[in-house]
Amino acid sequence: MNKYIHFILYIPLYILSLLPIRILYYISDILYLFVFYLIRYRRDISFRNLKKSFPEKSSQEINKIQKKFYQHFCDLLIESIKSISANKNFFKKRIKFKNLEKINHHDSFIVAVSHYGNWEWGLSSMSLSFNKSIVGLFQELNNNFFNKIIKKSREKFGAKLLDINDLLKYINRNKNFVIGIIGDQSPQKNKSNLWMNFLNQETLFHHGTEKISKKYNLPIYFCDMEKTQRGYYDISIEILCENTKTSEYKEITSVYLQRIEKQIKKNPEFWLWTHNRWKHQK
Repeated sequence: MNKYIHFILYIPLYILSLLPIRILYYISDILYLFVFYLIRYRRDISFRNLKKSFPEKSSQEINKIQKKFYQHFCDLLIESIKSISANKNFFKKRIKFKNLEKINHHDSFIVAVSHYGNWEWGLSSMSLSFNKSIVGLFQELNNNFFNKIIKKSREKFGAKLLDINDLLKYINRNKNFVIGIIGDQSPQKNKSNLWMNFLNQETLFHHGTEKISKKYNLPIYFCDMEKTQRGYYDISIEILCENTKTSEYKEITSVYLQRIEKQIKKNPEFWLWTHNRWKHQK
């Protein structure tokens, strides 16, 4: 029964995705008014997150950033729908990777991503730009319908999404691959995760990326995404840690967070502020 319900729900999304992107952005403008002013989706959470992250800013400045964020957030929703039917040429035109020559001398490595810009388009486009097998660490959502849509979108050009157990098996059995990991979401509160200072707050972070990189001595690169205009993104690949095996405890995670902070402070409206990132307290 669920399969048929998912199919029925998927049809209107697919039809909507066939519309030209310029038409979809008109829909995004209307959606912004609805999301921000009418249903006020997580406005309290996003405002609190912004205020604590930028205590030096006035409430007026925070409100300005918040509005820009919701405009970008609605674009993200529309762009995610567009990716359902978008082809390779669409992504190649709108996602430009830079500095790829820096990674050619590594057989396998990790690319650390954040919830910034359009990470979905970025992850989907890796298969079109990297001359290697692309594997993504995937943590399933509670909603099975959106799980299937996200997996289908990210895997449409040949990437694989694996949970942590299957990912470790893949690493042991394969060579010449890239692992994409989004590491800035809120993890479960347990002893294996790390408390780090992030955006002026004690913040709980996954320790998995650091553990995997050290265990297999995989270099880590950072995916620096810049929104150049509506629907267009430039991605620079920057080294975070080359010799991960010899790195100090927390060193990799610390460098990763510093790089995310730099990214966020440059254009804060492009990070995912509606995520209840600081729900865990130390």
